[in-house]
Amino acid sequence: MPQAVRNAGAVGTLLNHSERRLEIEELKACISCAQKATLARVVCAENPEEIELFAGFQPDFLAFEPPELIGSTSASVANSKPESIRESVKVSRGIPLLVGAGINSVADVEVSLALGARGFLVATAITKSPHPEKALREFVSVFAKKS
Repeated sequence: MPQAVRNAGAVGTLLNHSERRLEIEELKACISCAQKATLARVVCAENPEEIELFAGFQPDFLAFEPPELIGSTSASVANSKPESIRESVKVSRGIPLLVGAGINSVADVEVSLALGARGFLVATAITKSPHPEKALREFVSVFAKKS
């Protein structure tokens, strides 16, 4: 299946999102299959302890998303749990950390990057925006400022 996804044009896969959590052995198998299909592997974790565990599986990226904040339009991991971002970066074994869960503003992205994250996951703030392309460009503009 991962090879079919690759052949269809995908370049990566998001595994273990809160909406589709996997048992540890299933997660390891999915990571291995995606690697064989040369798909980039992003593994989601709910807390720094999972970040540390999943770092041992050597994905290409780790995504920190506390499930209680996913889809939030008022609270984000950046403004309600910033210390957990710093801790996740510390235990990620050098694997680039992405931060998600309630990312609603450019400020959320800036805080996350300042704490050591390398990127972000965002959905609700884009899909519910009256101007999704403009919203996405604003989020991405943070990286242009850093260059």
